[in-house]
Amino acid sequence: MSEFEDFDNPVNESFEEEPQTMSLMGGIAGGGALPGDEFAIGGNESKKLTQQSILIGLTVTVVAFGALTLMRVTQKDASAADVSAETMQFMTELDIRIANMDKMSENDPLNPVNIKRLFQDTDEIVAAIEDDPTEKQVPLELVQMNPFTLVQQKTAEVTEAVDSEAMREAERSAELQNLYGELARIEIQSLVGGKRPAAFIGGDLFKVGDKIGSFVITQIDNRRIVFDAPGFELRDGETSFALGIKTDR
Repeated sequence: MSEFEDFDNPVNESFEEEPQTMSLMGGIAGGGALPGDEFAIGGNESKKLTQQSILIGLTVTVVAFGALTLMRVTQKDASAADVSAETMQFMTELDIRIANMDKMSENDPLNPVNIKRLFQDTDEIVAAIEDDPTEKQVPLELVQMNPFTLVQQKTAEVTEAVDSEAMREAERSAELQNLYGELARIEIQSLVGGKRPAAFIGGDLFKVGDKIGSFVITQIDNRRIVFDAPGFELRDGETSFALGIKTDR
């Protein structure tokens, strides 16, 4: 019996006809999705396409469409590019199908509805990939650190700053008292006003600008001498460095 006669064998007629599904190019192909395939989309159970098939078909389609677009952009002859007749036919049919997307079958993998359904969770996938959990973690040095160390350190810094400020104020107050004491020990014997004011102190003649002890004379009139202490600035409310002739009562 020849191999062609096997097709007439009644035994082969007992098998059911294999379900048909739409191929990538819109043709009829056997071996559709299994009835229980939970990944199949569109059509009835025997004609549903799996997402894997759609993805593969879409990849091939994009590559082929890209090649076709490149040839059009560069205006390169297909024969010169050594493109086979089958490839040209595939690209031509693909071009026709893309141009008529609104007329595609619901089972066509290039149908915009199927493509949208396939990539409907793209944003969620991209967001999950871009979501870096390490950026939300507490730094290791803070995890290993004594939770009270930072507070104690800040408290110590504040205390040190307060102590330093108090120390500077105490030093300034002591210096001011020393200046007042030195000023009180200066004995003015006489004052001369006029265009060239002068003062006799301890038997010596002093004019404006002369230095005596820690002070510099800034003003002389008939009643008093005004001094300045270089490097020390009086604050509002503090007694100025001024001295008049002492008189016994």
